[in-house]
Amino acid sequence: MHTVMVRPDDEFGKDYGLIHEAVVTGRKAGAGREFWAKIAHDRTLFEKAVTFVRGVDFVGTTQDRAFKIMGPSFFGVAEAIQHFQVNPSPHKLDDLSRIPFSERTLEECRDTHVLLAVFPLSINQIRNRVAAKHGHLFSDSQWYQDQPFATDRGKTEWQLVRRTPVPNSTGAMAWQERVALLGRGEEVPKARVVIYMMTAFYFLTGDSLFRNVRVYCADMRTEDSHIDIGGIDPGKIQGDCHRGLASARKPG
Repeated sequence: MHTVMVRPDDEFGKDYGLIHEAVVTGRKAGAGREFWAKIAHDRTLFEKAVTFVRGVDFVGTTQDRAFKIMGPSFFGVAEAIQHFQVNPSPHKLDDLSRIPFSERTLEECRDTHVLLAVFPLSINQIRNRVAAKHGHLFSDSQWYQDQPFATDRGKTEWQLVRRTPVPNSTGAMAWQERVALLGRGEEVPKARVVIYMMTAFYFLTGDSLFRNVRVYCADMRTEDSHIDIGGIDPGKIQGDCHRGLASARKPG
């Protein structure tokens, strides 16, 4: 998921030539000292400027409001610390300070999705951290441990992930046919995000998702096939009739 803040690299603040150009161009557009003084000390205003430049409408919801909307489908920072033993730095908490989904989007998704504060944890790390008390959440198979999709840690972000396969996406069909079923503002998440969501949902409710179905994710297993996950008993899930597509909402 994508935060509206763009943290500069270590050298950016030393690029005085670029900063001077910005000041000169801004002056031509009417941005004087008062403008820079306001934007320098107002993060929300700066976020609006950043999102406008990136061509994205400014949206966002506070965590308190999101919790009230999503109810038991809200897995926030406190829950991640409790269940995944994460120890977020101030920078990571800053990244999560505002949720990049509008209240309208959350209202639309409250009964179908889970809102997650996602921290950089690979599938292997998630498995290891819950193994002692909840080892049943993962199968005994370990074929994937060295695969890139299982070692990818991702980044700190908010994700809004669907709890069921995309409607009408189960059955025998090509990848592009499944993807064509995605709604506006939807995308296929990585396996790491889906497993994070499945594990978090269990912690929130005690229920398991995708019990009798598997969902395809964005990660590739081979050059022409995608990773699919789910199913309490994989042996009972045979063929494409029990396989659908995972989805998550894009920020907005």
